[in-house]
Amino acid sequence: MKRILPALLIVLCCFAAASAEPEAFFTAPLQVINDREEHFCYELDENGGAILTDYWLPEGAEQPAVIEVPSMLDGHPLTAIGRGAFDSWNTYKSPDGWQKKYNGEAVERIVIPEGVTTLLEGAFLEANDVPVIFLPSTLTEISTAPCFIGAHAEIEFPNGNEYYSIEDGFLIDRRTESLFYCAPSARKQPLPRVRRIEDAALLNYSYWQKVLEFPDSVEYIGSSNAYDCVSLEQIIVSGSVVELADYALYCNSATSIVLNEGIKRIGAFAFTEIKAKAITVPASVEWIGYGAFLWSEPVLLNPDCAQETQAQYNSRIWSANTRDWAVLYTSDAFPARKPEIIQNENGLTFLRVTMQDGQTFLSNTLPAFTVLDEYHASDVHILMSYPVGLPEGADQEEANESDHYFLTFEYRDSDWWLTDFTDGQTWTAKAADGGFAFNDYWVPSEDSMWTYRMHDQLTGLYFDELTNAAERYLQVMAAKKSGVPETDPDMPLYYNPEGGRLYHADPDCPSVNSKYRPLSGVFHYSELDDPAFRVLLCCRICGAPERLMPEN
Repeated sequence: MKRILPALLIVLCCFAAASAEPEAFFTAPLQVINDREEHFCYELDENGGAILTDYWLPEGAEQPAVIEVPSMLDGHPLTAIGRGAFDSWNTYKSPDGWQKKYNGEAVERIVIPEGVTTLLEGAFLEANDVPVIFLPSTLTEISTAPCFIGAHAEIEFPNGNEYYSIEDGFLIDRRTESLFYCAPSARKQPLPRVRRIEDAALLNYSYWQKVLEFPDSVEYIGSSNAYDCVSLEQIIVSGSVVELADYALYCNSATSIVLNEGIKRIGAFAFTEIKAKAITVPASVEWIGYGAFLWSEPVLLNPDCAQETQAQYNSRIWSANTRDWAVLYTSDAFPARKPEIIQNENGLTFLRVTMQDGQTFLSNTLPAFTVLDEYHASDVHILMSYPVGLPEGADQEEANESDHYFLTFEYRDSDWWLTDFTDGQTWTAKAADGGFAFNDYWVPSEDSMWTYRMHDQLTGLYFDELTNAAERYLQVMAAKKSGVPETDPDMPLYYNPEGGRLYHADPDCPSVNSKYRPLSGVFHYSELDDPAFRVLLCCRICGAPERLMPEN
């Protein structure tokens, strides 16, 4: 019954990509390395605060029992914990092979320092071996998108907190009476009298219950709160509940569902993939989302309640974040799908594609002046064209008169295919080994480029990752055609052979811990795609040259 949490993670990941600035194809993290070889990777927010994005140690380093996160990173105050920062489950590929980022089993606790105000979505995703997490008194915001999937830690506020409390193992926001997380110590306790149960808040709780009964104080139940609960026999939803979110109580072994009078809205797929067959839906229910009882036989006591169609569901979910965006360009030249170039309030552009069955996909941000190519349109392709060699500050008229590269997007057998229509090159795009592979179709085992999106779930049809890869490809090809000088193949590059993940132009790069400087590992730019070095990422601190895409 184990599955990825579909609605929750797909929507979060696709829309997170859509709202961010374009991510470079290869990302070199900012990082601080202490004397214990602990790597604290971070990025900066718009105010210059640091967001912790990753914690790891090189293979062979001794794991400290207490992970003391610094309150300052290179002079920037740490203000937030980002997605998967303490993931101890998934592996990454280092020059020494696949390894975990750190040994969670040897950790006694993680200490988040005073000054941190925010836990972003997925902050403690898969920190599943860590027994205790200390949170600061300065914490003011925990994302309502789940922060603790895969975590099994007790939570403590050693210095107290004005807004959050731990009550019998339940992490509660006192301001909104919202439940965010259940520690192992909560498993034998009744659910607290809260108003809201946020997304995936009960994953550490429902799994251990035979009967899951919601108190009559609860008004909202978020997504994925009974997911994969194989011991569950009965779910009792109180009449105080105004809304069950999409996927609220799906995918479990319950054979009995009791819905009490008073419930108003039941979200899409809320009770799908369960063992209960006959489910009585009370007369108070006014709206039922698409597929709410997909595997059951509901008895509706209110036959006039509104029931969402699949097309309505797709429109509601996939268009929610783009409803007010400007449509720059659309086309009816693609019979099986409707593509649109859309622009958000920050002037960033995206490709939105609506399929014939109503499904909608949203790309990552697109390069400037990207347009749809109707001339080469067909029933199975989406085409975009990208101008070549435009000077900085060029306008749309200059872009229209410029030479263009043409790309096709085609969905085949669970993968998106990307073809450079201009030069006849074909690339496939698929998930592999926890990363994203962008392969030459004709020589798939030889020419492969990887983006180490360490904490992104590769979801849906990988559409956002594909367009990110396409952007990188177009930029490289445009640079080549514009006559940008190529990197000297004999240029020396430097790395730390004891577990470093970056390659550098400067052996004394300031991003490297002083104990490893000057860097002892050296190779040439022409060797960058050799098996020993292709896993390394580009350091932008010292201006190291990026890889270029392999050519046919």
